[in-house]
Amino acid sequence: MTLRFLPASALAGLLLATLPLTGEPLVLVSPGSEAPPVGFPASRPGYCEAGRFGDRDAIVCRWDAGRTAWYECGFQQKLPLPDFLAGQLLVDFYAPACQNAASFNIRFIDRDGEVMQKKVQPDWTATGWQTLVVDLKANEPFQSSWGASDTSRNRRLDGAVRLHGLSIAFGDKTSAGQLVLGAIAFAVTSARVTVDVATGHPIRVLAPGREPDLALLFTNPSRDARHIEGAATVIDPFGVPAGQLDLGLDVPGQSTRSVPLAAPTRFGVYGLDVTWGDGQETQQKRLSYAYMAPAGPTPGRGRGFLFGINAHTRRFPPEEQRLEALAAGLCGIKLIRHNACWRLVQPTADAPRDFAQFDQHFELFEQQGIESQIAFGHVPDWAVDPSWAPFNPDYRGRGNSRGLPFPNLDLYADYVTDFMRRYRGRIRFAESWNEPDLLAFANFPVEDYIRLMKAFYPAVKKGNPEAQVMTGGFTCLTMTSPDRTSHPDHMAKCLEEARGFYDIHAFHGHGHHSHYYPQVLGLHELHRRLGLQVPWWPNETAISAINIGELAQAATLFQKLLYSWAHGAIGYSWYDLRNDGFDPKENEHNFGLITKDFYPKQAYVAYNALATIYRDATPRQEYAGLPDGFQAFLFQAANGDLLLPSWNNTRTAPTRLLAVAPVAGTATRIDLFGNEVPTTVADGLLLIEAGAQPMTLRLAGQDAAPQVTCDLVQAPAVLPI
Repeated sequence: MTLRFLPASALAGLLLATLPLTGEPLVLVSPGSEAPPVGFPASRPGYCEAGRFGDRDAIVCRWDAGRTAWYECGFQQKLPLPDFLAGQLLVDFYAPACQNAASFNIRFIDRDGEVMQKKVQPDWTATGWQTLVVDLKANEPFQSSWGASDTSRNRRLDGAVRLHGLSIAFGDKTSAGQLVLGAIAFAVTSARVTVDVATGHPIRVLAPGREPDLALLFTNPSRDARHIEGAATVIDPFGVPAGQLDLGLDVPGQSTRSVPLAAPTRFGVYGLDVTWGDGQETQQKRLSYAYMAPAGPTPGRGRGFLFGINAHTRRFPPEEQRLEALAAGLCGIKLIRHNACWRLVQPTADAPRDFAQFDQHFELFEQQGIESQIAFGHVPDWAVDPSWAPFNPDYRGRGNSRGLPFPNLDLYADYVTDFMRRYRGRIRFAESWNEPDLLAFANFPVEDYIRLMKAFYPAVKKGNPEAQVMTGGFTCLTMTSPDRTSHPDHMAKCLEEARGFYDIHAFHGHGHHSHYYPQVLGLHELHRRLGLQVPWWPNETAISAINIGELAQAATLFQKLLYSWAHGAIGYSWYDLRNDGFDPKENEHNFGLITKDFYPKQAYVAYNALATIYRDATPRQEYAGLPDGFQAFLFQAANGDLLLPSWNNTRTAPTRLLAVAPVAGTATRIDLFGNEVPTTVADGLLLIEAGAQPMTLRLAGQDAAPQVTCDLVQAPAVLPI
């Protein structure tokens, strides 16, 4: 596989080409033979269909006022607006065919997930097609908003803005009606200067040898020149300010200017805090780029231990899907976990199954050398078991969800077999459900899930006899919150009573490593007690960067992956590839290896380093007798070198001196991001500081395992020279 990097000049042209010039409308929604994909709340049923009026294709929004108090829908793919100081949303509508609509609202969603709306009051007596103009200004106040956390809700459109959907108020609250719309476009009337960092790659990865490509790019899409004054502060991979660059440049209209940046000397993620003004406004933005030697993509399936990831790629437009696949392949990921979303393949009982999305999706990742692990669940409404009743009818989860229902097992098994048969030879691992011990994902008794496991196993094998059948990914060893589960020992009960109906035990265990590893030890004890001989796989486990920061998140990835591997796991799948949004207080917006807008986080380079250093390695032993909280292991690299990872689970613990002996050859120390430096060995003894940050010692030229001691002496705050 060939990596394609672009020079800064080419990327500058690409950036300008993607920004509409001032006054030129960007079409967001264009009617055609099919209506745009939209979703409706369960309490607000409605219809969105394709139609034709006045010799034009149209979007027809229909409703029955007897079934809903108002009409509302959201675009399944929120439609991004270009960056703007001021702009106009242009909405075509056909008044002669509109019935029983009093007014409607256009809804927008910002970077933080905050939703706001603007009321539109058309002239319903107009003839023919009309264009409505909705004015928008950056940071203008709205009367109300919803959707973001309390800390992020400010009733202003912050950051990247997207078209969310619309709502319609009825003239007659008992009759049916319809609203006929045409194209929806956005025209920038006052453009803002934007800044980005160029590395030659769209994921902002700077590879060794491409250092001259590193630059800040200022893009001015307006027709008038702008003078930029400001400064950029460089933040090193461990969060320490590492220099400042003063900015002063002229950017002609409709052009991009680059400002070269000093090349980094060590691998890691570098932050760039940029503040600049152009006479129109003062802006601030945090950028980042990763300096690393990419671990991938590598051809073919992963061998041995599976370096995996979770992602929600299908939710996004094609270009974002492509970028996610590139990002995953580049940092050495070899497997991605998807949901085999039945409702997308077959939305109604009489609809033919359409696998086109999965065909494209699998191909997209396979081009990057990444195979797919499939999790089943999320059944369509028509395939729910008619006898299902919620185990806990009072349960309410995220978004007031009642939890997922139990499927008709005959229909479920048929879909599983069909899916696995279609992708035989491409899908090796099939998971029966996601987190079946949580009511949020399985609001039915544990006994029903055991029945599902026993139906799932033969259904998978019928479609693909070579596939490995996984249990659903259980969240934790025992369930401590009875209001969130159908059984406190859900996992143990399923493993025992569905024995023989799974090949792999899937486990999650989100959170800190200090909470995770005792559960892994308990999992091993459970296997011993039940006499199980099946492998285990933590196929969705991570920690959000909230409260701990992105550096500690990267350290947790290092710890949990290597601990799992050393304790017999066949793979590890971090959750997840990309932040779901920009809210600093929302966990789902802070789990990713990269940000929502494709900037790398520290965990991205840490993953790349793990995939580079440990690919095809073999775990040999865990070191015992170390102080509480300190853990160390021994792996053998593919080239025969010994790899000795270690860390302290207590971030505030003092630095210790690690004694390693005997060391027969050379030794190097590798940090969290893959920076490798020689260390001194004296008479076969290696003394090295071990602190809160994980590290790896590489010992070349020996096969015998050294001993490790770290209770000789606590390292002083200052070492005398």
